[in-house]
This record gives sequence, structure tokens and C-alpha cells, in this order.
Amino acid sequence: MSGHHDKAQSTKAAREEVVGFGSVLAPLDGSSRAERAVPIALYEARLHAVPLVFLRVVSFPEPPVAHPPHGPAGADLGDTSPEVMEARREAEAYLESVTQRYHCIAESVIIVRVGDPFIQIVRELGRWPSPLVVLTAKATSVLPLGAHSELARRLARLGSVHLLLTPVAADAPPIRPLRP
Repeated sequence: MSGHHDKAQSTKAAREEVVGFGSVLAPLDGSSRAERAVPIALYEARLHAVPLVFLRVVSFPEPPVAHPPHGPAGADLGDTSPEVMEARREAEAYLESVTQRYHCIAESVIIVRVGDPFIQIVRELGRWPSPLVVLTAKATSVLPLGAHSELARRLARLGSVHLLLTPVAADAPPIRPLRP
């Protein structure tokens, strides 16, 4: 059994080396504009046989942390107030509806986090193998990165993030990936 596991791991590592990423992360804010990235994210995940991760961040202030977070990228230490819990349930239902509409339930992972969207996305970057982050561009055409959303600019500044920006127009070709 160990030989099969080793072969699967080496195949996965080889694919990541050739493709440049080992998973696809699609952060969604619930808007139809953000969902324009879903078909591209799904296509990339299927084409390269990598996990597709949908992330929805419930935007609430980060709770104060009195001790270091646990885990490699920090734990989700979100508020457990009734309002936040209800928002989490709604976010999870939203992501489940996305996977149903795009027929990708079996191949998708859905994650709901609480806090600042940028911080939570960065935490997820550390949890998945070399993720390709797929976002919808702010504009309808290929523009310099400065013309895109603040989130895209902040992620690009990290330097080690694979970022693919898709145009808002559904029939426009995808913008070429930005490689680290």
C-alpha cells in the first residue's frame, strides 16, 4: 500500500512542478461579478486534476487573539455570536448552491471563514499546495494590475502567489495568469 501512496505523491508533486500550482482557490464574496471566475476556476481544476477550493469570508472584524493561533496557517478564531453563526450558515449555503449550479459538488471543497477577507485568503494560501487564486477582474478588459481590485493588488504584492484574473464579461477570454 505504501508504494501506491508514494507513487500518487510523486505524481502529484510532478504535476505541481509542471503546472506551477497544486490547487485552485476561488474566493467568492457572493456577488454575480465574483462568480464570473467560477467557470475558469473549475476549468483549471479539472484540466490539471487539482482540488478546487471555494472560499467565502464572512467579513467581520478579526477577533482579538490572546494566544498564538494553532495550526500551520492559524486557526479560524471567528466570533460565535448568533449573528456571526447565522452569517456563516448563509455563506455555507451559498457555496453549496454554487457547487450545485456548476455541477462540481464531488470535486470541490467549501470553506467559510470569519474575519478580514485578505487575511483569511492568505491563511488559506498556506493550507493548500501552491494554489492558483482565480479572481474576477475589476474591469472588462485586460488592464495593468493597478486597475484591478485592491484584493488582487495586495495578493500580487505577496510575490509568491499564482493569480489568474478573469474579465467581468462572460464571453471575454481569460486574462493570462500572473506567475510569481
